[in-house]
Amino acid sequence: MMAEQIHLAHMPPDLAVYLAYYQDVKNASFLRDQLLAGNAQFEYAFIDARMVVSKTHVLAATFRALNDYLNDRLKSRNIHSEIVFALSPNNNVCLIRNFG
Repeated sequence: MMAEQIHLAHMPPDLAVYLAYYQDVKNASFLRDQLLAGNAQFEYAFIDARMVVSKTHVLAATFRALNDYLNDRLKSRNIHSEIVFALSPNNNVCLIRNFG
């Protein structure tokens, strides 16, 4: 699987976003556990594709997370979990478990 590099409008050019879609991930529970444990070696937004409407949905959440990051307003531990948080329809941090 090749990651697609995306530059979002109105964001600094050095803040590139990489988007990839994987199917039949065999170690998904391990990856999810590492993210929830805050393991710094697993710094990415691991998103359950069943919870996403479209690529635009993910990019909108990414834009919001980057904007919050640039303005020092993160509600979660890092930019990656903030993307997952931004996918939630409400502000309940516990819902990260549903989308991630």
